Amino acid sequence: MARSAPQVLDGVFCYCRCARNVGHRSLLTCFESDHGSRCSTCMGEARLAADLAAQGRTLDQIRHAIDQRFGS
Repeated sequence: MARSAPQVLDGVFCYCRCARNVGHRSLLTCFESDHGSRCSTCMGEARLAADLAAQGRTLDQIRHAIDQRFGS
């Protein structure tokens, strides 16, 4: 999944706790190891980002959608 839109995932904040504990700087960083594929939050964000990117949404629109769904 990360391979389909790496530039999008690199521009999105990851809301799983790994970002605080492992030092991940973006959602793409979560997929540099097997962490992203094992974390339900990372996978959910990546699916949403990839789906929205495929629909032609802008990075700002994708960020907003992810913030709305995963930010609270």
